[in-house]
Amino acid sequence: MRLINYKSVVFHRVGGLDLTTRFKDEVSLPIIDDGDWKSGSVAVEVVFTSGAALQTALLVREFVPRYGDVTGRRYTDANGNHKWINLPSYAVVDPVAYLNQLRFQIRSQTCAWAATQGRAHKEALRLIDTGIAPELQLLLEYDFGRFQKTLSAYITGSERLGIERLPKDATSMPNQSPLPRMITAQCDIMLTQYLAEQLRDLFGSADAQLIKRLTSANVVNTHVAYVALRILVEGTIWVLMDKQRRDEQNNTKDRSLQVELQSSLNSVIYTFSNSRQGMDYVYFGHSLTSDATAFYEDIDVQDSQASASPAWKSPRFWLPSVEDLMTTPYEAKEIFYQGC
Repeated sequence: MRLINYKSVVFHRVGGLDLTTRFKDEVSLPIIDDGDWKSGSVAVEVVFTSGAALQTALLVREFVPRYGDVTGRRYTDANGNHKWINLPSYAVVDPVAYLNQLRFQIRSQTCAWAATQGRAHKEALRLIDTGIAPELQLLLEYDFGRFQKTLSAYITGSERLGIERLPKDATSMPNQSPLPRMITAQCDIMLTQYLAEQLRDLFGSADAQLIKRLTSANVVNTHVAYVALRILVEGTIWVLMDKQRRDEQNNTKDRSLQVELQSSLNSVIYTFSNSRQGMDYVYFGHSLTSDATAFYEDIDVQDSQASASPAWKSPRFWLPSVEDLMTTPYEAKEIFYQGC
């Protein structure tokens, strides 16, 4: 096993939400054809959020749906019953405007979000603030961005496009007005493009700072790389859980994303471990600062108290302790198989 090309490394949900067939890929801009805008319709501003710090204001316009455009959504009530609601056909007028807002908001709000997360995120913030590992800022921005893809967006502004609020007993977005599906599809594609940019910066070349941390076996690089791996693992578990939820809702058995995420985690953890086989763990431990030592103590306690079922929901399942990675060859995890 070796570190694979960044084009094959992924730690977020890829693939569309199957809300439309009009956009052939996630690389091109998801722009509505001029002839598809509804005659007489005008652009209106709608404000929406995913409930996780980001709030976006965009111009949207009513369009004429094609075959393959989803025009409604299901929700689940408190009794577990699936119900369908129709939604009006509105689309984002300028997807690039959303991408620009996304970049700005994620960059400006990532640190505040990371401060509310787990021990690894807080240690990353310390390493950034002290100037030890400024590249972790980009990793946190990527982590914040991929978290957004697991959330459902709803309208918060006064303009609700005629959409009624979901019932208060809905298990998702209770008492909220969901976004029209084309807006969701367009924003999801633009977020995917943003995350692809982040991955290129993080893993795009041997000169990328995070790659150097993974492969250089001194004390500081080992600590920074392990913190980065912990963040990658924790966030990827969240993505896997979100994928499991979506699969159950949609009765889907495609496990290609799970396999891809699994392979990517195996690759970067193997790179870290292989670069440190035979490294003196005792020397490593004695060389750590008190803040770094506290980080390992805290996650050891956290992991010992957690009981995850199935096992892949535990960070320690994917990422062994630093000592184990220095003394025992890393064994790839193969819990997910295509179609299983």
